[in-house]
Amino acid sequence: DTVTFTISVFNQGTLDAREVTVEDYLGAGLNNVDPDWLGQDTFLLGDIAAGGSAMVDIDVEIDAMFQGTSVTNNAEIESAENVLGQDDVDSTPGDQPNFTDPNDDDRDDTNGNDDVDGETLQIGQVFDVAILDTLVGDGMDIEPGDTITFSITVFNQGTLDATDIKVSNFIPSGTSLFMGDTAQVVSTLAAGDDTTYTISVIIDEDYMDTLLVNNAEIVQ
Repeated sequence: DTVTFTISVFNQGTLDAREVTVEDYLGAGLNNVDPDWLGQDTFLLGDIAAGGSAMVDIDVEIDAMFQGTSVTNNAEIESAENVLGQDDVDSTPGDQPNFTDPNDDDRDDTNGNDDVDGETLQIGQVFDVAILDTLVGDGMDIEPGDTITFSITVFNQGTLDATDIKVSNFIPSGTSLFMGDTAQVVSTLAAGDDTTYTISVIIDEDYMDTLLVNNAEIVQ
């Protein structure tokens, strides 16, 4: 998804602020996709009159492979000037990115923290693995004594990587295992990926029915 953060800067003093520049610190898992920022992490807001404010948006994309449940974007007043050359009375622009301030939306802070602020996104994640068992070939003219092969595909349909997937294959009654394993372990399956293995069985010579059903299951 693409989300938009609005960065607002307030001039709480009695002097006009000149050449106000803000800097955005993208959290891990966020990518800048805003053409107005030209791929940079700073933006020149310009002048802000005493008592006034200015704002700028930044569009960011949550990385498709992000595996966390939250991510924080931080913005800071990187620099600002005034006609008298005075320092900011209650903060130090441009002294991050070591963000240790536990407060949020603290523009009224008088202890040096109102030049930086963060916003945390809660990320929705989905864990979803699925399995598909199919017969290899057209399935025509199968007779007792034949060897048949099943293809088992495991899909990761979620947004989280899956690890230690265990699959059990329950071969049909009236057959015996010819090639492959009835138990499989997939150590890692990345979000959106799939993996396939095969298992072959021999139909018993004395099999008397007309139907065989192979079942494969994700057991863990």
